[in-house]
Amino acid sequence: MDKGKKKATLVMALIALLLLLSACGGSAPGSAGAANSSENANSGSSGSSESNSAQPQTNISLKDTEVAYGETVIALDQDIAEVAAALGDAEDVQESKSCLYEGMDKVFTYPDLIIHTYPDGDKDRVDAVEILSEKEAIASGIQVGDSREKLATAYGNDLSEEGAELLRLERDAFGIDFYMADGNVEAIELYRQVD
Repeated sequence: MDKGKKKATLVMALIALLLLLSACGGSAPGSAGAANSSENANSGSSGSSESNSAQPQTNISLKDTEVAYGETVIALDQDIAEVAAALGDAEDVQESKSCLYEGMDKVFTYPDLIIHTYPDGDKDRVDAVEILSEKEAIASGIQVGDSREKLATAYGNDLSEEGAELLRLERDAFGIDFYMADGNVEAIELYRQVD
């Protein structure tokens, strides 16, 4: 594993640990913890993602509530059981008592991917997805390794700069954080938006 991937994995692991330790505390917008505090948002549709060679979009749509992980599409609000049926067992599963729902919030760790869920009756639904490698892409085709310029072309003025290392795109139902290093995307977090 190269130095950049190690750093991204360490950062995301620390975020997941902090979320578990402070499960009911407040969170900053754009963190998976903040995503956990939102009400049940619009159900994301599942379908195939666009290829990475597709023309960049100038407007993000609800389709961007999906992540392509190999042949599997993971959508916000999707039942994690459907994801697990396609991907197999997670390498690790952590859980903590949910602050907003009856049950447990969970964090499922897969190779290069971390999925946060919230309880919804007898199901666990996808709340946030952290992308740690170039193997996955969001529906617009943006992925780890893409340049700041490619993000600007894809999203234009819709991106806000939250410091030198974070670019954010927010919509009513969801948000996307692009963690940057040396002018390139190092990790992506897609999350349900806080009301």
